[in-house]
Amino acid sequence: MRWAKFDRLPALTGRALAIYRPVWWLLFAWALVSITVVNWQAEVRDQALARASYNLGLRPNGGDGIGQLVAPFSAESRRQGVVVGDRMLAVDGRAAEPEAVAFTRQIERADGKQAKVVLRAPNGQIHQATLTASKQLPDRRLCR
Repeated sequence: MRWAKFDRLPALTGRALAIYRPVWWLLFAWALVSITVVNWQAEVRDQALARASYNLGLRPNGGDGIGQLVAPFSAESRRQGVVVGDRMLAVDGRAAEPEAVAFTRQIERADGKQAKVVLRAPNGQIHQATLTASKQLPDRRLCR
């Protein structure tokens, strides 16, 4: 059975075309602006988390609701026993927030302030580390 009525769209002419064109351009512009705003918000959130983590000498590797995965990013964090794949369970006695924005607020520190963190290593061993915030990026040669 063939649906002749729906074989093609009707041609737009006259008033319908005059209305369609500006509406199409308006929606196109709105879509571009929306995509840009959403991506910008995500970038700002990601940079805030990275900045707060790096200041503590940690590299964020994401979270899954059980804790935030981290890796060492400074010589101090390595000396404190942080290894790749550690899961941050608590910060200053409070459970690590599973959501990135809340976790960022939880670990943000002024230069020179300390954070006591509880970590679980990939082998399951729980250990504590005291990390000092520093806005100065570490020498990458010391982090290897």
